[in-house]
This record gives sequence, structure tokens and C-alpha cells, in this order.
Amino acid sequence: MNFKKIFLLFIPLLAFLGMGTMLSNIDSGHADELLEAHGLTNNTRYFRTSNNESISSFLRYLDKYYANHQLQLHLDSKYEKKQVLVWANHTVKSLPTEEGRYFSPDDFKGKVSFAVLGPATNVNLLDVQNNKYVVLGQNYYSVIGEFKDYPQVEMDKYYLSTGLINQQPKIN
Repeated sequence: MNFKKIFLLFIPLLAFLGMGTMLSNIDSGHADELLEAHGLTNNTRYFRTSNNESISSFLRYLDKYYANHQLQLHLDSKYEKKQVLVWANHTVKSLPTEEGRYFSPDDFKGKVSFAVLGPATNVNLLDVQNNKYVVLGQNYYSVIGEFKDYPQVEMDKYYLSTGLINQQPKIN
């Protein structure tokens, strides 16, 4: 009789512990995504290039001397405050998207630039045959995804892929 009572008390306790662990892991995943979106992880470093060094020469330097490291850069534009250039040399740490996808390593190797938009992005868009394009001057960037809307995060930026092979925007 005592064994049945202990068993009946033990099963709900284990069920609550299991549910608590699952919810904790889900919340931890959301917190990691939020920190990653703000560049606040242990892998994030902030730096500036000197005025006489171009971004493309800096990327070529990183690709040459750190080819065996997994690097991902988010470069804030000095001129367009809502524009962020993204470059990676290996696997890409993805940011959470509501629809579409974030960048993949192949997106940095070709001549075509891609864009991922924040939900509150205010940029010139063109919709052609169910495909969206960001229009900046005479350049078109294929939109491949849109970020999830987190109320804690400023979501009015747009992210453009950049590469070593003359992707637009030109990075001299």
C-alpha cells in the first residue's frame, strides 16, 4: 500500500520536473537568439577598420590568414544607419527568421547579393512575380528572409550579404 502511494506521488513529481526542464531549455534558446541578434555572445568582438583600409581588403586579409577559423562578421554601415553587411567564411550562425531563411555560406561566394529584412525595415522594395527585391540606387538585392519580431530588439535594420567577389554593395 505504501509503495502505491509513493509511486503515485513520484510520477507527477517526475512529470513536473520534465516539463520544467523542457520549458527552461526553450526559454534558454530564445534568450540565446536574442543575444545573438544583438551581438552579445561570447563569440562577438567589436572593432573598426582604419580610415585608409577598405572593408574588402580587410575581408581578404581575414580570408587569407584565418581561413581555418569560423568567422562571421556583421558590419554596420557608417553611412546607412539601418544597413548591415554580413560576411562569413564557413558555417553561418543563423539569426531567427519568421519566413524564408538567414544567409548560408554559399551566399558569400557568388556575385549576387542577398538581403534579410527586419519586420520594421523601411527600405525601397520591389515585388516582381512573388519575389521581393531591395532596391538601393541601381542595385537589386534578392530578399531571402525576414527576421522574427522580438519586442526587445530593434528590428528596423536590413542585412545584406557581402563577399570577396565584387558583390554589391561595392566594398572597395
